[in-house]
Amino acid sequence: MEMARKSLTEKSPRIAIRGLLFTCLLAVEGCTRPDAANITLRKENQKLEARITELERANAGFIAPTTRETQPTINLTDRQYGSLFVTSNLQLGKLTGEDEGMLKVYAVPVDQDGDQIKAAGSFSVDAFDLSDSGKRIAPRDFPPSDSHKNWYGSALLRTYVLKCPWQTPPNHKQVTLKVTFTDELTGRIFTQQKVIDANAGGKSSKEVS
Repeated sequence: MEMARKSLTEKSPRIAIRGLLFTCLLAVEGCTRPDAANITLRKENQKLEARITELERANAGFIAPTTRETQPTINLTDRQYGSLFVTSNLQLGKLTGEDEGMLKVYAVPVDQDGDQIKAAGSFSVDAFDLSDSGKRIAPRDFPPSDSHKNWYGSALLRTYVLKCPWQTPPNHKQVTLKVTFTDELTGRIFTQQKVIDANAGGKSSKEVS
């Protein structure tokens, strides 16, 4: 009986050690074993990496489409404008004359077909009282940047309206008006001159050469 107890006492530390080792192994296995979320994430990363590799290979073999180059038909230096509608003349409207205590000039560029076009450019306006030693009475310049605000467009009227306060009010009924337009696109210069009735909105005006 005593020998059995002695044998059991000797075996107890061994059993305890074995139990401890088994517990540690279970813990280590639990720490190193990937869970379901990690497995799913790894699979997604692998799919993304494969897709990136596929796109890189496709991009490496991609050839960008080329467009055929053609020679332009427009040459502003040689005044070759191709099929563009460009300013070919300048017209002064019948409403040109005194209005609201100032000189109002109605001017519009026209193309090669004689049609009115909204062409940007600079205007230079000058009015002279030839009956008073050719005195300048309404000089004013309008830069290209003013083109937008000076344009008036409607179903019945399409024109630039240039407002020129009198520098010196005219002493006579008729004054000579000179308007110069420099086209912003082509650089061409057009000039119109006419005698206007300063008090009647140009209704009794006549063209002069």
